Amino acid sequence: MRGGILALSGPPGSGKTHLAFNLAQALRRPDRRIEVLSLDDFYIPEHGRCRDPMANHELFRTRGVPGTHQLERLISCMDSMRMGERTMVPRFDKLRDRPLPARQWRPGRPVQLFILDGWCLGAQPYEEDDLQQAVNDLEAKQDPDLAWRRQVNAKLLYYSRRLWPQFTDLWYFRAPDWETVVDWRYEQEQEMPGEGHRKSKEDIGLFLQHFERIANSMHRSPPPGSLVIDLNDAHDIVDIHRNDGGQPA
Repeated sequence: MRGGILALSGPPGSGKTHLAFNLAQALRRPDRRIEVLSLDDFYIPEHGRCRDPMANHELFRTRGVPGTHQLERLISCMDSMRMGERTMVPRFDKLRDRPLPARQWRPGRPVQLFILDGWCLGAQPYEEDDLQQAVNDLEAKQDPDLAWRRQVNAKLLYYSRRLWPQFTDLWYFRAPDWETVVDWRYEQEQEMPGEGHRKSKEDIGLFLQHFERIANSMHRSPPPGSLVIDLNDAHDIVDIHRNDGGQPA
């Protein structure tokens, strides 16, 4: 399939982006063009979040959850590359929480395969009853009426219908536990290139509370049909198996 998508999913800091580039390097050859894309590069800029009537809760000001990405722009970008059109791929500066200037974007090209990484790729939307119990202080104190949870879930349903069916395959990287995810993301923060405010370990813990519900749900129940790659806290692979739940959603 021309322009198929290998999706790499897993919690923040699990090494998806690093693997994506290494995998592309290994698979490329003159007649096989591969493009590496990251869902992170399609975040809505901070000043533009909360403007969507379907994602207007104040908690959407923090990037991460479904509803904070320019999903249609990502899909359009891939469609343009599939058709051989001139395409510029955006890049996002996480330290400054805004896209890099357009002069620093990179040109896309016609491809045989996309390798797309994103922390929530393949996540499944919730039933209403599953949203009732807060999973952390952020939900309990800043979303007592479930408004944010319901909006995130509606956006997750949209993502699952709009993008997930395009996946040729989905690899899910599973961390040992949530504490390890916090450690990994803190290490990642310190290693990010560029200038800007770097979050403290405490700030990272608070930041990741926005991700916690979906990330922990995926940890318990990996995406249907995904290749599950279990990692230890040193990012070493300890097990690989296919989740027998049908095709990637």
